[in-house]
Amino acid sequence: MSPGVLLLCKFVRPESKKFNSYIEYIDRDKAVRNANFKKFSAYNDYMDNPEKQREFNAESDKTSALFTEKSDRLTKEQKAILKERFATAQNNGSPLWQDVISFRNDWLEQNGLYDSKTHWLNEKQIRMVTRQAVRTRLNNEEMYNSAVWAASIHYNTDNIHIHIAVVEPNPTRKLVRNKDGTAERRGKLKQSTLDKMKSTVANRIVDRSETYNRMNKIIRENIIAARPRDVFIKDHKMQQVFMDIYKVLPSDKRQWKYGMNAMKKLRPSINYLSRMYIDCYHAKDFHDLQLELDKEQAYLKSVYGSGKKEKYMDYRKNKMQDLYTRLGNSILTEMRNFDRRSKAGLYVPPQSQWQKAPSQNAKSPANKEVRPMHYRKTNRFRGGGRLRQNYELDKSLRSLKRAINADCKDSFQNERAYSEMLYDTQIAEKELENDIPI
Repeated sequence: MSPGVLLLCKFVRPESKKFNSYIEYIDRDKAVRNANFKKFSAYNDYMDNPEKQREFNAESDKTSALFTEKSDRLTKEQKAILKERFATAQNNGSPLWQDVISFRNDWLEQNGLYDSKTHWLNEKQIRMVTRQAVRTRLNNEEMYNSAVWAASIHYNTDNIHIHIAVVEPNPTRKLVRNKDGTAERRGKLKQSTLDKMKSTVANRIVDRSETYNRMNKIIRENIIAARPRDVFIKDHKMQQVFMDIYKVLPSDKRQWKYGMNAMKKLRPSINYLSRMYIDCYHAKDFHDLQLELDKEQAYLKSVYGSGKKEKYMDYRKNKMQDLYTRLGNSILTEMRNFDRRSKAGLYVPPQSQWQKAPSQNAKSPANKEVRPMHYRKTNRFRGGGRLRQNYELDKSLRSLKRAINADCKDSFQNERAYSEMLYDTQIAEKELENDIPI
């Protein structure tokens, strides 16, 4: 599938004839600018194919007028000021950046922004998304307070597109050395800038707020906020997994956060517990979330196309990561609360879960105090150090893997989620093996 939105970025140096021509035609009327477009465009071979041109009518002439951050249509005086600022930029050594946002016309039509029969285009929406994309571009390149730009909408090809010209009257870009030793302002943009610009177009040109709100409600309200208190302790199936994780947590509770490096090897276990909770209490919510993600992924595929990078799949991955991060932090918060209550004597767990029965062969008296798990936990690394910690973690991970293989595969709502969780556990085991000191 070809992308519905295409972003191109080029720049010309200040001594270029293209730069001179762009300045020359800034204050010309639309017909003259269009007739001389190839003189100042860096995209002649792509955009200026005469076979793709059609007659301009009043509507198309209107849409090809220059617009800026604050003006939909420049007056004569505004054009003169703009021309002067572009000339200043050229004299001061600024590159002239020429960006193009191109749309597949049938994609615009599918999303209600264009009518191929009447050639109507939602110009207001196109200008709005252009401004937002340029803001993203300038912010990411740290040019927001130094750049001047102008843009125009073009109908003269099979793909409606926006041409954007950007300069810095007082350049701030880093100076770079050419092969001949001369210095010039850096023209190349960061890849992250291009990615963010296109993402801005994809997310803003069509109102997706209702879809985003539905997904956020499922994750934040239905699944996270609705979690019953102490559910991981009270639920028999989840209790053992909860404790397997709890007993190998680092002693420093400041590290009990899902995103901390100390949690790296425990994340597969925490994710597994999260899925147990979802399957037991929120199977329908999770199913509804997957349906919403399917719709959003289909939309993003229409925007980005199905290229090698498959960027349209990133949103699903990020949203699922958001779910597991929020739920993982919720689990760790419950562990922190459990740890505090247990040490304060406010929670007395069943003996079968928390205490070792005294050995019949023990030399100590039969009524010797059996210390609770939390006390043993704080002293478990004495003598063994990091090796002992890794041993405990390794044992817990392998226990979880056996649990997945033996009992829990059928409880997952889909095979893919099961496979991903099992894979994460295997990766964590390999990382653990590599990390054990010799």
